[in-house]
Amino acid sequence: LGFIAVFGLFGLLTTSAASALQGHLPYVTLAVGIALAAVGGWLLAGREMPSPARNSLGDNSRWAPTARLGSMFGYGIGYALASLSCTIGPFLAVTGIGVSGSSRGLSAFLAYAAGFTLIVGTLAVASALASSALVDRLRQVMPYVNRISGAILLLVGAYVGYYGWYELQLFSATGD
Repeated sequence: LGFIAVFGLFGLLTTSAASALQGHLPYVTLAVGIALAAVGGWLLAGREMPSPARNSLGDNSRWAPTARLGSMFGYGIGYALASLSCTIGPFLAVTGIGVSGSSRGLSAFLAYAAGFTLIVGTLAVASALASSALVDRLRQVMPYVNRISGAILLLVGAYVGYYGWYELQLFSATGD
């Protein structure tokens, strides 16, 4: 519910601005693709992203999630805020359906919310039920996660950048 609340609020705030920004989104898409590729190259080179709060939250168990409903709601809010940066493109595309005058805007948003609820719920249940042997195996992979993430980000950034460039070509009428 926390996840849906954040995306619902964000959708309400951005729906009115979406039509004004729609003509500029290819430039944003190109810039996001370049930024993702740059971060991917940074991580692939073995570097880490700086995070001033990385250890401060881990040292304080007061903020650790519990089984209480308020804690789970807060976890959903935190997860949504963290994932908003990488899911903003598809989310704006879904909420753009409502802006374009279609009557399917609410149903598209509900389908989007249901899909992410399924993903987040499945991951939460899987992590709760994971055996300690699986967790130990996953810990062995941890030293390579930054480089693997970097390779994926580099590929995704290249694709997103190409997509933005392609959209710009279509909008400028030089594309086929």
